[in-house]
Amino acid sequence: MKKLFQNSLLELILRLFIGVLFLFACYHKIVEPARFAKIIYGYYLFPASLINLIAIILPFVELFAGLALVLGIYRGPRRSLSTQCS
Repeated sequence: MKKLFQNSLLELILRLFIGVLFLFACYHKIVEPARFAKIIYGYYLFPASLINLIAIILPFVELFAGLALVLGIYRGPRRSLSTQCS
């Protein structure tokens, strides 16, 4: 199991897959924030006064997370995960 978590190729493939997935997912949220706000409102998780703010900020957080994964920025937690599995 330890060898699986230390596989650089597997890490690269998963990092790129999840990063591209985030980038595709954030596109429609950025283009149509009103529609995304209605979806968020339908879950009844946040107060109505915060829905618009969340609908505007959350897609950009997703965009930056996707870019960070694709570009390989901040890969620190990977090291701690591999040491915990030993």
